[in-house]
Amino acid sequence: MKTHTVRFKLAIVALGAAAVYSLSGCAEAPAKATPSTSIDAVKAPTRAMTFLPTRLQNKVAAEMCPVSPTTWHRENLSKLLEMANACVQVKKTDRLEDIANFMAQQFVIEPWGAFYLSVAAEQRHDLPRALWMIELALKKSPHGALFFYQRGRVHWQLNDVAMAVDDYNAAVKENNKLADAHLILAQFYTRANDMKSAEKHYQQIAELEPDNHV
Repeated sequence: MKTHTVRFKLAIVALGAAAVYSLSGCAEAPAKATPSTSIDAVKAPTRAMTFLPTRLQNKVAAEMCPVSPTTWHRENLSKLLEMANACVQVKKTDRLEDIANFMAQQFVIEPWGAFYLSVAAEQRHDLPRALWMIELALKKSPHGALFFYQRGRVHWQLNDVAMAVDDYNAAVKENNKLADAHLILAQFYTRANDMKSAEKHYQQIAELEPDNHV
């Protein structure tokens, strides 16, 4: 259990790469709140609105994303996670998928192969596969905050807002330091005119990222 926890933290360190993925630009201010507090009544914001800018410089990521299988077939899981995160950043989906498949085969009981296969499928806009793979990751690790976050992203893009919000709430319940999930929830609750809930998440962002002007 201790080893699994350490491995999970290794990927959390690079959350900017794994959670924000290929998006750029700051999240814009939420639209004017609607009078309804119903989840179904709130239109899902666009992807560009809901995620923070990448925290990992693309130049650094480009150097970490391998160009040949010989550079990762002898690496341990921690190094493979770094490589996969880097490939996410620079949108090298083919290489990301190769590494994810390798992790899935070499570390069968670990959730990371399925997780990155979900990310790769999302980058290819294959949302049904992305959802299937992240469900597999959650079966392997039912309390993985990052996996709930990824499933929320997929549900959001499928316009299943209620399921997405449930997943984001589950993500911050498992790990209250996921600032990106807090930002999405804060914007959502602002739009839903639930200011008490929105304030809670904005406050959490302010504590986690004092320099976040959003």
